[in-house]
Amino acid sequence: MINLETIRNSGEALLSVINNILDFSKIDSGTIELESRPFVIKECIEEALNLFAAEASKKDLTLAYTIDPNAPEIIMGDAQRLRQILINLLGNAIKFTNKGESSGTVSSRRLEGNDYEIHFTIKDTGIGIPENRMSQLFRSFSQVDASTTASMAARVLA
Repeated sequence: MINLETIRNSGEALLSVINNILDFSKIDSGTIELESRPFVIKECIEEALNLFAAEASKKDLTLAYTIDPNAPEIIMGDAQRLRQILINLLGNAIKFTNKGESSGTVSSRRLEGNDYEIHFTIKDTGIGIPENRMSQLFRSFSQVDASTTASMAARVLA
């Protein structure tokens, strides 16, 4: 049953990648629209991690995540795009990690009212990115040889 779920999620992730490729022109022109729907953070992370469970197991890597207990369980946002970002980061983390672990952390900071700042961090024990190549990490159509830690902040509503 879990394998079928992983296959379905993989298909959805692939479709998301294709859609994201088609959206590059929207990103460049500043016209991309993000969805704002409630979703469960834990489910989003677990769906991304499940895609890499078999590969991590083959490499004898530990795959884990933690969520700040003060973080809201449900947030408003674009779950599909967040999942795609996590998939990209986790994919690189596992690709360039031969021993040890790849892990995700969700931390939060309460702002005003029901607003939160949520940080998603992916860490690994892989080969890392040389400091002189860090400036290339977030350039358009640029890739460095490995991944270490990346963080994304999002303003959400609880």
